[in-house]
Amino acid sequence: MPLTKTIMIQDGILLIWQLSEPVSALVDLIPRSLTDPDFRKINSPKRQQEWLAIQALLDEAGCTPGQLSYLDTGQPQIGHPEYKWISISHSDRLAGILLHRKHPVGIDIENSGRNFTRVGYKYLSPEERILAGSIPNGYGLFWCIKEAVYKAAHIPGIHFAEQIRIELSDENWLTPGLITTTKQSFELHYFEIDEQVIAYVIANRNEKV
Repeated sequence: MPLTKTIMIQDGILLIWQLSEPVSALVDLIPRSLTDPDFRKINSPKRQQEWLAIQALLDEAGCTPGQLSYLDTGQPQIGHPEYKWISISHSDRLAGILLHRKHPVGIDIENSGRNFTRVGYKYLSPEERILAGSIPNGYGLFWCIKEAVYKAAHIPGIHFAEQIRIELSDENWLTPGLITTTKQSFELHYFEIDEQVIAYVIANRNEKV
């Protein structure tokens, strides 16, 4: 079973699944999918694989199928007696879910070989582009971070380049901060598996940017 990584965090859990199994094997693992109306609507084998992997991760986290729902915006919600917040992401090789008991969370997974440099001006400030250029795969990492912050912030229409700030902390670790009227900041973590960059953030509602 390709459950690649489980990370226990304070008040939450992160699970990563390797998308290496064919749809048929995942259906055998999740037999309820055969009668699930959402799954039956999916025609793409790739999308079927992703959907089934997310269901497997939810099972691993102790969540039942009916606890996951989506807003009209596509934002996932979890109706779980313990976990109050959820974020979901997948790339061509991995799928991941992040669950938290207290604070909004965001996760993003991107292929480290994807070229973000040419569109850097769309999501990075001039200062961030300089910083991204000094870090291996900085443009891809920064996109991953900002996408995770976007998911956690829940602010429709947020401007990536102007309202999400990435800077170096005193300890020389990257820390994202969200420049909005809510004054949110985020605890950042990131790592790489199988040439896939995973970034996840946890909102800190008590800290002002």
